[in-house]
Amino acid sequence: QAEAQAKAKKEEANKVQPPIVAKAEVPKKGLKKEGKPYNLSNISLIEAKEKAMVVLTLNPLDGNFEFKEGIESRQGKEWLKLLLKPVIRKTEKTMKFKSGFIGDIVVEDDAPESVVYVYIELIPGKVTYDVARLKNSVIVTVARP
Repeated sequence: QAEAQAKAKKEEANKVQPPIVAKAEVPKKGLKKEGKPYNLSNISLIEAKEKAMVVLTLNPLDGNFEFKEGIESRQGKEWLKLLLKPVIRKTEKTMKFKSGFIGDIVVEDDAPESVVYVYIELIPGKVTYDVARLKNSVIVTVARP
């Protein structure tokens, strides 16, 4: 009888087990949180002798904020175009500044998409620009090389 039990255990060990299929887990880090859009609450200008800084103030930012920049020609003028997402405009649509580097600032929003476009008119002449995110702000620095 002991021999029969040993033989049965050996046969059981030799049986091919069906593979265990586990459900794949979606990594939580890779998913973007779909939260409330941020508010573009203020646009201000700081100007020095050789450069000007446009500060776009938003409510506290976390990981799902993104922005893109580029140059666009509109109405025969050069404009620095910023796309901010997901953002809602809480400022005026047009602002005028007396500056040697920038002219008007126009803010357009695409409410269903929670996208805000900020157009900064660049005064003619050679200028360079840099766009950076710093804490709760997006800072555009315009300077002469």
